[in-house]
Amino acid sequence: MFSTHMRNNKVNSRMYKYIFALLTLIASGTLSQAQVRVQRYDVTEGDGNSVTYSLPRTRLYVAVTVEEAVSTPGEFALYAEKYLGIRTAPMKASRTFRIKDVKMGTYGIPDPDRRYTVRFKNNSTATYLQLTPDGIICAINSEYIPLGQIPEEGRTDFPIEEPTDRYSAMSEEYVQATSAMKQAEITAGEIFRIRESRTAIVSGEAEQPFPDGTAMKLAIAGLDKQENALTERFMGKTKVRTQTFVIRDIVADEEGKGIAFRFSETLGLLDRDDLRGEPVYLDIRILERAPELSEKETAKKEKSLLKSIIYNIPGKIQATLIADGRRLLSGDFDIAQLGTRENLNPSLFSAKGARTSIIFNPETGSIRQVKELQ
Repeated sequence: MFSTHMRNNKVNSRMYKYIFALLTLIASGTLSQAQVRVQRYDVTEGDGNSVTYSLPRTRLYVAVTVEEAVSTPGEFALYAEKYLGIRTAPMKASRTFRIKDVKMGTYGIPDPDRRYTVRFKNNSTATYLQLTPDGIICAINSEYIPLGQIPEEGRTDFPIEEPTDRYSAMSEEYVQATSAMKQAEITAGEIFRIRESRTAIVSGEAEQPFPDGTAMKLAIAGLDKQENALTERFMGKTKVRTQTFVIRDIVADEEGKGIAFRFSETLGLLDRDDLRGEPVYLDIRILERAPELSEKETAKKEKSLLKSIIYNIPGKIQATLIADGRRLLSGDFDIAQLGTRENLNPSLFSAKGARTSIIFNPETGSIRQVKELQ
């Protein structure tokens, strides 16, 4: 049911800039009778007065942002409880993963069974039909404004650490200490001294008054930085980075529950067949579906559709991601192949002195906007 190809899924921002100045719409009369003929696409036919477009099939995608945390223990971790009263200092290095964010959405791919050729007269008044690079119809007499983009795959880098001299702020006693325990004791004493200095500043008991609030804040920030650096020697440090994966080509019109991907707290996001991770399920429920037609009704419908430009009226699903019995994300989505097809009313383009623009949704083939142009 699902395909988990984790590859770069950038949506080309120029995909809707391919304009084909080929669609001819008349100033009077009917579209079907005088100016255009629509037929199913035939690769053996074609000329300069025709354009071929596709209606879309709708696919789901799941974008998962995973946070990776790499922790390194401090050199004085063994003495954190003794000198600082901290019992939770990590004693060994670790690498852990967690799901930080999940998104779902839809996109369209050309439907090979819904491909049509529109033919025009040479002396027709020309306007334009806008297609995506893969041939899905997205606008008539209008520039198309994309609905959104599929999130990009990518990974952030770990933050670059500034080099520090671990001894520069320490006393002579620390430098001369011959054991880690003694160094830890001296370091803990320095931490408590810094805390006392900060308390004195905040309470107004500092020996040197500050000229203004800004100077006081800078002094406190400097003490905080010193304390954090010394505390890291007991508690260690953790570096964090994120990576976004996009799972595409998920069939959206089949009801049921299947594994979208797997996840491990020690390995991160895994393919759905990798048993080292726990499954994350995608449950699809069909909410709206067009009624099925008989063979005779289908033939009649197909014939009537060819009178004008064809578009979709989509059906609807509810998609839910589930992990450990807990719902991560749920949403309703329009799905082209669960709906039906209709054709545009030729009268939209027959009024004298008026032109009509139409914007379609290339994810579903439905109409987003109809507007009369002046």
